[in-house]
Amino acid sequence: MSISRNQIARGTALLSQTAEYALRAIVCLGTHAGQPLTAAQIATSTHVSVPYLAKVLRLLSRGGLIDSQRGLHGGFTLSRPLKSITIYDVMAAVDPLPRIERCPLGIETHSERLCPLHRRLDEAMAQLDQQIAEQMRPFAAALATWDSLPGINQRIAEIESDAEKRTGLMCEVVRLYRGGFYHLYCNQRFTDVRLVWAPESRAAYFGGDPDNFEYP
Repeated sequence: MSISRNQIARGTALLSQTAEYALRAIVCLGTHAGQPLTAAQIATSTHVSVPYLAKVLRLLSRGGLIDSQRGLHGGFTLSRPLKSITIYDVMAAVDPLPRIERCPLGIETHSERLCPLHRRLDEAMAQLDQQIAEQMRPFAAALATWDSLPGINQRIAEIESDAEKRTGLMCEVVRLYRGGFYHLYCNQRFTDVRLVWAPESRAAYFGGDPDNFEYP
């Protein structure tokens, strides 16, 4: 059984894995109505490893999209309402388009001012960045209306529980194609070795962290 996620249109050339994880974190925080969440709680809800998520949260905080609170009841919250955060805002915070600020060739005479070629290239990057922002403006409310994450987690738990009862094996729903699809696998453990049969590639994989068991 597969669970497809189509609420957010994904451009493979534009949306990096870091940006995808950042979107998951933003949605997760937005669905908890201002309640502070720890990195571990967000990681569990979004199926992202804690070390990677910590890096993503730092970028989101630096970009002004989330706030962090220390202490016993601390955690992360959105810095503004979810409906005012666009997909572009998240992308710009964690994976911005590179700009040419210094001469890429290291020419000393170009240290204070870019040469005409690099200046034109930088202007082109600025125009591209503006075009991306304008194209994504219609999706301003997409994050606020994307409430499928809790539903996905609940459905995953139901599928795993049902499969384990039917097969007697340890069953996991594994992310495929960076979270675009989910697929159920029945895993047979032999001491510390996991055997996973992957029908997509007609091959068996041994070991590995299920969080990193992805295609392609």
